[in-house]
Amino acid sequence: MKQKVIVIGRNYTSRLGMIRAVGLAGYDVAVIKTNRYPILEDIDAYSKYVKEYYYAKEPNRDELISVILSLKSEKGKTILIPVDDFAASTIDENIDLLKADFLFPNIRLEQGAVNRLMDKNYQKLLARQAGLNVAEGWVVNIENHQYTLPNDIKYPVFPKPQISFKGNKSCMRKCNNERELRNVLDNVAKVRDCPMLLEQYCEITKEYALLGFSDGKEVIIPAMIQMLESGSGGHHGVTLKGKIFNPDDFVFINQLKQFMQSLHFCGLFDIDAYESNGKLYFNELNLRFGASGYAMTNSGINLPDCFIKHLTGRGQTTEIYKVNEAVFVNEKVAYDDFYNGFISLSKYKKYLKNGNFGFIKSDDDPKTYNMFISQNFSFKKRLKREIKYLLRCFS
Repeated sequence: MKQKVIVIGRNYTSRLGMIRAVGLAGYDVAVIKTNRYPILEDIDAYSKYVKEYYYAKEPNRDELISVILSLKSEKGKTILIPVDDFAASTIDENIDLLKADFLFPNIRLEQGAVNRLMDKNYQKLLARQAGLNVAEGWVVNIENHQYTLPNDIKYPVFPKPQISFKGNKSCMRKCNNERELRNVLDNVAKVRDCPMLLEQYCEITKEYALLGFSDGKEVIIPAMIQMLESGSGGHHGVTLKGKIFNPDDFVFINQLKQFMQSLHFCGLFDIDAYESNGKLYFNELNLRFGASGYAMTNSGINLPDCFIKHLTGRGQTTEIYKVNEAVFVNEKVAYDDFYNGFISLSKYKKYLKNGNFGFIKSDDDPKTYNMFISQNFSFKKRLKREIKYLLRCFS
């Protein structure tokens, strides 16, 4: 009987990359799609690797846990792999309930430990202790729609939610002075109470993601991903076009490994970093794989398989040194830029043509891309796109 793995998350590109990594390694794949809206199937449901497909409404954690518990096996433990912070935090909040029947990312099986580590200010403190360069920051607590600014803020700053799943990206922008900062924080305070981290703004020359696996003691970080182009609008800061390559700054990699070893985290992770004034800086740690994780799998290294083998006691963590270097395109981000009028059809096609691979199109798993085309290139959607693009051109 094959090992069963449940992939959980909101974004279908993140789910699909994990589905393929797990499926290619020979495991049975079930999916739990989390979303605010009751639309069951997404394009990842058409992957040849998916055996079961379920839905849980966000932000109802109890519903997600109920769906997970309904999928427990009578013949061994089922593995849970979250691909976003909501799924990861929900699992971590319920370790004591889940650990008898499931295997999942954790820190010494201590309930709540992963959630504590999602605090970006706490991450930066630990990163400094590991010798990493970290931008200065200040914390602002928004409670009952009120907040107080620290007196020693050095502008410009870049605000972000201190804990990702408690906020969203709409507040993340450069603020040159107190007036601009208060405008951002006032808008956040109208909607929710959310602790905010104000980071000293740095002029960034390059942005990176470093994907890896930690077994709680040993850490693998085989490659670096450089963001070549970012998405626009709601996808600002999300990689549209990227490059995966073998790292040449092993001092930085070794510092990151020491940082991860100090956390005793067992699972897949994604570290955001950037270069400013010739120095590499730690930005934040994501305790799960996102969409860019598939770039690693498609370049010859299946880290989800390493994780599963460790959980099931069938493999040891060993260092992996080389990936097949390549340029990739996130078709969903490119398409959304096209649909919302930020780029033309010819620009969209150029992105797809110039990438070595994408996150949706796959000769080995073609139905998902066929559904992507079918859903997104209907006459009605084409007409809406053209109108949006024209309006943006003449605005």
